[in-house]
Amino acid sequence: MTDEKREGGGLVMLFADIIKKRDEYFFLIFTILTILTWFLAFSLNTSFEGTDIIIEGAYFFVALCSFFIVKRLSINLLSLGWSTFTYGLLIDLLDEFTHEPTLVNTEIEGLLTAMGLLLIGIGIYKEVQHLQQEIAQRKSAEEELKESEQRLDNLISNTPAVIYSHKFIDGEQKITYISDNIQDVLGFEPDDFVGNEEFHRSCIHPDDRESVFKEIQKLIQGETNSITITYRFKDSSGNYHWLRDTHRAISRENNETQVVGAWWDITERKRAEEQVKEINKDLEKILDNVPAMIWYKDTDNNFIRVNKAAAEATGMKPEEIEGKSAEEVYPNQAKEYYEDDLEIIKSEEPKTGIIEKLGTVEGEERWVRTDKVPYYDKDGNITGVIVLSIDITERKKAEEREQFLHSLLRHDVLNKFQVVEGYLELLKEETEENKEYVDKALEATKESEDIIQKVRTLRKVKGEELEEIELKPVVQEVLDENKAVAEENGFELIENCSLGDCRVKAGGLLKRLFSNLIENAIKHSNGTKIRISGKEKDQEVICSVEDDGKGIPDEQKDKIFKRGFKNEETGGTGLGSYLAKEITENYGGKIEARDSELGGARFDVHLKTEKN
Repeated sequence: MTDEKREGGGLVMLFADIIKKRDEYFFLIFTILTILTWFLAFSLNTSFEGTDIIIEGAYFFVALCSFFIVKRLSINLLSLGWSTFTYGLLIDLLDEFTHEPTLVNTEIEGLLTAMGLLLIGIGIYKEVQHLQQEIAQRKSAEEELKESEQRLDNLISNTPAVIYSHKFIDGEQKITYISDNIQDVLGFEPDDFVGNEEFHRSCIHPDDRESVFKEIQKLIQGETNSITITYRFKDSSGNYHWLRDTHRAISRENNETQVVGAWWDITERKRAEEQVKEINKDLEKILDNVPAMIWYKDTDNNFIRVNKAAAEATGMKPEEIEGKSAEEVYPNQAKEYYEDDLEIIKSEEPKTGIIEKLGTVEGEERWVRTDKVPYYDKDGNITGVIVLSIDITERKKAEEREQFLHSLLRHDVLNKFQVVEGYLELLKEETEENKEYVDKALEATKESEDIIQKVRTLRKVKGEELEEIELKPVVQEVLDENKAVAEENGFELIENCSLGDCRVKAGGLLKRLFSNLIENAIKHSNGTKIRISGKEKDQEVICSVEDDGKGIPDEQKDKIFKRGFKNEETGGTGLGSYLAKEITENYGGKIEARDSELGGARFDVHLKTEKN
């Protein structure tokens, strides 16, 4: 190749590279060529002698540049939709210019040829520009797809859940994909599971496998399209994690079910739940051991929560109360209680020191001291009332007992002494009847002393300390102390105890309890025999005092133990039976009145043994 050709080819190559790299340069060149064409047209209409040289140089430059441009891009022209005819015509035209040693001498033909070449160059530019746009768009789409795939991969890899897919063919599991973050969650690699279904099954906790597979079968059989199960799963270190596993069927074709899902490691949440359960258990223990009844009611008078003491006070279990309305638990007092609750809810002020009765399902009434306070939620709204009730039944009974004793001393004892005074006044008159009056006065005095003694005993009952006492020696001592009095009144005392060394929970008034029952039999039975017997049964001792007298009518058997009951027929105060009941119940036992095999009355005293 000559230097001239090499130099010319280099210029064309440089021009073509500029066209490909810089569209604005290409546009500038065509602008220059357009101006040159107009300049040539102007020259053809003049007699300027240098026109031939200019035209020939311009033709050669345009033709040569166009030829090399087409040659360099010819591979792409047909693919861009150029017809074979157009393409061949272009090549023939260019070959004519490149093979002829001299250009056409006719100026008009040269001008038209130059203009044609200019139009061909513009067409080539447009095609190249279109091609560049398509390439740029394709490249942009590929980059967007790559970025999208990268974002999806980053999303899956950085999500806290392990994403997976598997399929079931005729019920057989095939794991097809597990996200890379399984290594962060469980320490495994995805390849440890993909195609290794048996290993996956072995990692499920043995106690959970049956329930897990049972739920998966529902998905396989088409009973549901989605399941969520919680179970324990072993990690690479052999430790178990709690997983929440969600499966969703995305397609069902023939015998194949495609499933996608996610594992969520909820171990920390499970631990927190267990901690909350333990805290709740501790709180429940505290509430159940508080010596007070605690109720939580909502604004509609329904029980939300109660502690053990509150439930026991109503004779029900906590679960039998919670969720029920107050009307269902204590229908007689519900309205009254709710009125108090509404006052607290409206005023937002607590109410304390309320003394009220609480009814049980068995019909028993208990006295309670109640404090009520409003309960607020996290937003500061009142959602209910907390009720704290302390059982003051025993205190109330003590107060009533004190009032009764005071009344007894003021009326009964005073009346007895007034009788004594009256009879003693009559003694001032010396008549034959003086001896009878003195006897009556002495009898009234003894009765007064007996009442006072019983009152003193009653006051000691609640302050008694309980201990384990051997029962048989106490019974024997009571018989010995009352034998003389019984014989003086024509009674025979019979002992029929088979107690051995049995011990009961009692106090210092135990002997007084049995003595009181014997004294009552002597005074009121009108019999001749009194028998004491005892036997051990079901972790308690039943000790009976019975007589062969006239007995007790059925309608009076429960009444005789009530405070203030008086037998109009015998004239007794009823204090002896009431005293026996109070002592027995203070020991945790009970006393019952029954008919005796001897024909009279029988009093059964139930006492708890040491084993109970």
